[in-house]
Amino acid sequence: MNNRYKYSTCNKMVKYSLSVLLVVFCSFYAKAQSVSLTDLKQYADKVTTAPLYKLSGSLNSNLIYTAGTNLGVNTPFIWALNGNLDVTILDKIKVPVSLNLSSAGFGYKLPQSPSRIALRPVYKWVKGYLGTNNMSFSPYTLNGHVFSGVGIEMEPPASHLKISAMYGRLQKAVEYDSTNTYFKSATYERYGYGTKLLYEQKKYDIGLVLFGGKDTYKSLLFKPDSLGIRPQQNFVVSYLVTLRPTKGILFNGEFATSYFTSDTRTGSIPQGNVDKLVNYFYNYKESTRKNSAFKIQVGYNIKKTILGLMIERIAPGYQSMGIYFINNDLENVAFNFSHVFLNNKLTIAGNMGTQQDNLKKIKSSTSNRFLGSLNVSYLPKENIYTSFNYTSFRSFMYVQPVFQSIAVLNQSQFQNLDTLNFKQVSDNANYYLNYKFKTSAASTKAISFNINYLNTSNLQTNNAISTLNIATKYYNSSLAYQYNINNIGLNLNAVYNFNLSVQSGNNNSRTHGPTFAASSSLLNKKLKLGLSLTYNNTLLAQNNSQINTLINRFNADYKIKKSAIRFDFLMQNRSAKNGNSTNSMGNLSYSLNF
Repeated sequence: MNNRYKYSTCNKMVKYSLSVLLVVFCSFYAKAQSVSLTDLKQYADKVTTAPLYKLSGSLNSNLIYTAGTNLGVNTPFIWALNGNLDVTILDKIKVPVSLNLSSAGFGYKLPQSPSRIALRPVYKWVKGYLGTNNMSFSPYTLNGHVFSGVGIEMEPPASHLKISAMYGRLQKAVEYDSTNTYFKSATYERYGYGTKLLYEQKKYDIGLVLFGGKDTYKSLLFKPDSLGIRPQQNFVVSYLVTLRPTKGILFNGEFATSYFTSDTRTGSIPQGNVDKLVNYFYNYKESTRKNSAFKIQVGYNIKKTILGLMIERIAPGYQSMGIYFINNDLENVAFNFSHVFLNNKLTIAGNMGTQQDNLKKIKSSTSNRFLGSLNVSYLPKENIYTSFNYTSFRSFMYVQPVFQSIAVLNQSQFQNLDTLNFKQVSDNANYYLNYKFKTSAASTKAISFNINYLNTSNLQTNNAISTLNIATKYYNSSLAYQYNINNIGLNLNAVYNFNLSVQSGNNNSRTHGPTFAASSSLLNKKLKLGLSLTYNNTLLAQNNSQINTLINRFNADYKIKKSAIRFDFLMQNRSAKNGNSTNSMGNLSYSLNF
């Protein structure tokens, strides 16, 4: 009784403490509103009578086994645990928790651990981020980069404002270690911060994004200068704008400027030489480079017609510590269209665009690319669906040989060294057809056909040597039949695949073979069993050799109320002239919903 009394007293104290915090928060939120003490008391009484917490969510665990020949797997067993937990406190505060733990990477130092724990508490218009999370402000600033720290998103009602902010560690310090098979490099410890302010109206939105990051120089004992790794710093300013002048017309753009310091140990530049506003946030160095990027999009959507235009330009050297990877030194122009015909039965859509690099004309080569695509889908009847897709890619590269600037050399003996002046062509066409036979309550039948054609060519325009002009054509096709017996929960599938590769120099290959699969639901759909068998025969024309591959798959899934146990197993047997190999993989998983 004594322990029960202590628990009850503690429970009440926690409730009342949380209720007081909620009342204070709501009173602050209700600025510009008339709130009486009676209303606050009623609100507090409602909170104190609510349950302290409610739990819901899911938990998944996996044990993976891998074995075989030349797979490059160091550890045959890997376990993983992930889940999502929703905690509701006093029926008011929601705290989602995500969990991701794995044995992958254990014993090795990595800039970011594959194991993560994240909390995302939500109360009304406030959302928080605690632990290891990711946030996105814009494509050129912070875009999905993982950080360990805190973050917040707020949308105060009737204010037309959206406010986001974050601060945390972007990467851990990792000393160079030649025995670290997973990461053969080094990284400084890096912290980042950022905020996004967005003001929304019916006709327009305007926004500002500030993001910065800096390496901690003292985080590494041994400085990895010999690896080309130096302590860096970055600051990005981005302006966002969206215009909706009339119904169906949309304009949005982003204009970003990045200040990136490649080595923070270089000397500082006096503030008078650069923007004073930037100097308030950023220490401009001798190794700092200023680059810009922008993207403008215009859309027209009236009735069944969609038109769009996009212009993007990313200056050479543009970087942001909030982005894992970004292509720079390029300019994109793209146009897209879509229209629906025949009472929504026929849809035709396409896009075309160009891309070029070497924007400052300082590189020895310049590339120009053209990309166009056409998509057609047709549904003449409910049981017939067909589609056709075509994509064309053209790339041209022009190189000015370095020997043209050396007058004393004989040009003729070097004229064939310009091997980068070439044209790349890629065409891809795909056709798909699906036909459903007359269905009934007992069974359904369907047949589908798919064929894909891909042509790639690298043509050196200034050289007639055939070995330097490479062309490859791929033909992939499949014919599938599906038969479902609904009353006994049995699904049967049969697929035949045929692939042909035609390359220059008699490097042709052909692969074909069938796949048979069956799945069934038993014990009132609590148990699901699946089995498939695939056989492929590959013929290599160059050495007239054959490769035979047999793949067996088995899976079983059993549901117990709110939990499920699943087992998957795959075995591959491969026989060839140069030797045989056997690979296998198994996965035992358990999931729980509560």
